[in-house]
Amino acid sequence: MDDVTNAVNIRLGNTGEYTIQRTCVAHIDTDLCINCGKCRRLCPVEAITEMQRAICRFCPDCAQGDVMLKEEQNEYAVSHACSLGCPLGTTPEGFVNLVAEERWQDAYDLISELNPLPSLCAMICSHPCMDECKRGTLIDTSINIRGLKRAAVENVSVKARPVFKQNIDKRIAIVGAGPAGITAAFYLAKKGYKVKIFEKNPQPGGMVRMGIPDFRLDKNMFLNDVKILEEAGIEIQYNSPVGSKPTINDLITNGYAAVLLATGASKGIDLPIKGSLSDKVYNAVTFMQRVNSKEPVNNWKNPVKAAEMNKVVIIGSGSVALDTARTAVRLGAEKAICACLEAEGELLAPKDEVLEAVEEGVEFITSVSPVEIESNFITVKGVRFKKVSSIEKDENGRLKPIIVDDSEFSIEADTVIFAVGQRPDIKLLARKAGLELDHRGGLIVDKDNLMTAKEKVFAAGDIINSRGSVITAMESGRVAAMKIDDYINNKKQVDRTKEHKIDLACNEEKIFPIRLEKLSPINMPKTDMDKRKSFLPVELGYTKAQAVMEARRCMKCGFEKVDKDKCIGCGACETVCPENAISFRSVNMEGDIK
Repeated sequence: MDDVTNAVNIRLGNTGEYTIQRTCVAHIDTDLCINCGKCRRLCPVEAITEMQRAICRFCPDCAQGDVMLKEEQNEYAVSHACSLGCPLGTTPEGFVNLVAEERWQDAYDLISELNPLPSLCAMICSHPCMDECKRGTLIDTSINIRGLKRAAVENVSVKARPVFKQNIDKRIAIVGAGPAGITAAFYLAKKGYKVKIFEKNPQPGGMVRMGIPDFRLDKNMFLNDVKILEEAGIEIQYNSPVGSKPTINDLITNGYAAVLLATGASKGIDLPIKGSLSDKVYNAVTFMQRVNSKEPVNNWKNPVKAAEMNKVVIIGSGSVALDTARTAVRLGAEKAICACLEAEGELLAPKDEVLEAVEEGVEFITSVSPVEIESNFITVKGVRFKKVSSIEKDENGRLKPIIVDDSEFSIEADTVIFAVGQRPDIKLLARKAGLELDHRGGLIVDKDNLMTAKEKVFAAGDIINSRGSVITAMESGRVAAMKIDDYINNKKQVDRTKEHKIDLACNEEKIFPIRLEKLSPINMPKTDMDKRKSFLPVELGYTKAQAVMEARRCMKCGFEKVDKDKCIGCGACETVCPENAISFRSVNMEGDIK
């Protein structure tokens, strides 16, 4: 029996502090809790906290790597968790546990609660959650969270969302139906706003649809995600560019309470080195757009027939560079080489993408900087490089390689593709609207509220940070939705996703790996190597049985706990718990909990 007061002070938004008399407090059964986070997100007084169990790394039976003392184990427990890795605030442990129980619909619904594009993220998310998985960092290999998300998406029977209420008499215009714009629309619609997206193309997706190859993303699954959102009430007006007619000013004049610019970064960056104007030099954005448009390669303005792409050099090491290299292989290139500033082991693309590229024959030359493309403006003969000892940044954040003296060398090539970054294509739009651009062509915004130099006009995604990934663009859209809501209502919300804090579970909850069920990682099934010359998907997805086995590897590091001194006994948490893990204990006038 615990002692607390039956009176508790609460603060709700900006309405001030109140004292209420409570008759009960919530209690969460840690044996039943799957750490889905639903109760924590719903609690109006933030009385629920995620707890993380420490992982023993002291004795040889539990520690395969370096030994960690108790204090180090405890510190690591609260600073590394899959929930800390997700930019959308998802607590992956929740749906992983549901997959382990073959509760596909519950898992899908939990994923979709915070993620408007679950199929997209199930295939191409850069999975920062997996980088934080303690099974991977401390024991053996991370849980394949992305693969389990895909299993939930592919095995669910009902893919639908409740219709957004849209009960706020304010209209929001969003320009661009890419990941950032769609995510912002989703979160604004959830709050009750009437949202309309203006998209210049006949289909949504932007660079997701036109820049990512079919062997990595099933575009139909992504389009179905968007269709579900449209059926729930988000309006997307296609073939409707904003800039000349209507202008941004027109949207504001027509009564939109705010305008969000989320047009992405659709222009590839070329390096200004000698020979870069040759007919056989491309940027990756244009290259991939042409491939994804299914336009015959020999119809391009600068013809590159598959048979002529014998030796292709791609400059860069990110996902776009690897997508381009792997695409070149599929178009018939005899050799595809990614040459980059980054050192081996520090490539920008996720490790699983690098491994797949290597399996398909892509070669890497690391720690080099291109200085010249050897060409006669019609044909390319090779690329000259200098070796790099390290990489620094200048005052504008641009990379500044430190060149090794007398280290120049050449490699043969007949085609060169720059994959060194992208930038927004918004100069005309910005000039007409009076918006400010930074040195790389991105929109300048107030970092605190994401508003541009023009009142009521906000920006999100690659248009303000073109060095991000799909999931970081979605995060930017989520934050922009919150900032627009703040602006309209003259308030300032705390971003509970970014401010998510974890507490340490008691010592009795510690996990000893030696006691865990011995389960080997389940490798993602992939297309056979002899079939990878086509654009068929490389990753095939888990079977149900495989997904269950992989999900069972989760160590269940986390659970939710109620702070009895903050709980007001409202019962909201109990209504959303999928495991019936929450009960209530009465509080008498003396403050005794029974």
